[in-house]
Amino acid sequence: MRNTLKNLLSSIFVAAFLAGCGENVPTSQEAQEQELENYAAQFGADIDVDMSRGTPQVSFNQNLGNGTVLVGNNLNLPADFPDDVAMFPDIQILSVNTMPLGYMVQAQVAASHDDITAFYAARMVADGWTDTTSDVQSPAMRSLTFEKADRRAAVNLLPTQPNTTLQITVLTLG
Repeated sequence: MRNTLKNLLSSIFVAAFLAGCGENVPTSQEAQEQELENYAAQFGADIDVDMSRGTPQVSFNQNLGNGTVLVGNNLNLPADFPDDVAMFPDIQILSVNTMPLGYMVQAQVAASHDDITAFYAARMVADGWTDTTSDVQSPAMRSLTFEKADRRAAVNLLPTQPNTTLQITVLTLG
């Protein structure tokens, strides 16, 4: 699924670039978005393209238990994202997966592992979460875990110079 998504995204952005080189280029932003959506539909993908914020954002409807994936740059969190899950200041959200049992956010931030770890350790606990992070950590990757009632949150940190990549997962357990 990940490779299919990666290939589809690549195809969409290549198609957008090539469309700019041709004579039959749609003149309106809406027409360009519709052309990209129609192109993806040829491959069985149900997407929504939004170029109104300057950076193309592509929303995928996975049709897997009503899950969706939003991919772009400087994305907003969904309106129903839990407000007791901290977000690091100046975080650049690159993708948001909405699933029936929760969310997964991929992001980057210009901060060190130590600064991010200290932020989440303090903020999540202040918001009522219990820190269940293991003392055993990899030198390259750090994983923070938290619990609150019937929910689990995980914040995984991976250095990607000059930034740190974050994966934040929040799940409701049944």
